[in-house]
Amino acid sequence: MASSGKEADPSSSADHGERKCGLDMTYVKSINGILKAKQIGWSLLAFTLACIVGNGVAIVFFIIATLCGWTMTFVIWFMFASHTYKKVTRVNWFIADLLVSLGACVLYVAIGIPVLISPFSPVSIAAGVFGFIAVASYGAGCFYSFKRWRESKKRQSSDNQYAVDY
Repeated sequence: MASSGKEADPSSSADHGERKCGLDMTYVKSINGILKAKQIGWSLLAFTLACIVGNGVAIVFFIIATLCGWTMTFVIWFMFASHTYKKVTRVNWFIADLLVSLGACVLYVAIGIPVLISPFSPVSIAAGVFGFIAVASYGAGCFYSFKRWRESKKRQSSDNQYAVDY
């Protein structure tokens, strides 16, 4: 290996699985990765349709909620897909994923109901429907995020069985 000029990289594909474009394709193809991608897509579609309507207080709040949900979900997806969450250790990314999914569920339902009830246009109704489809994927994401958080918590406690936490 020394003659070829290449060194063994400890963070190579053996550690993270198949990598394309700097992303861990095993995460992207996993249930959590697919759910995050669906959440991003449904939120972006609801946001775009709400921007087309663009008038009314309920629609403005819906635009803000979908934009915030989309942004936070994309950041979390990118952190897990690129394994950056291992480098940024000040944030527990598993709990952040759970809280974002739970918060998006509550916020999309609370803001989506006035959008569906208000008689603006068929486009606003479509935005509300896609918002509720996003709620369904965020609800499934809550379940899987909770499962992942519990698994990471068990792994951390077994790794640090002799460590003292003050």
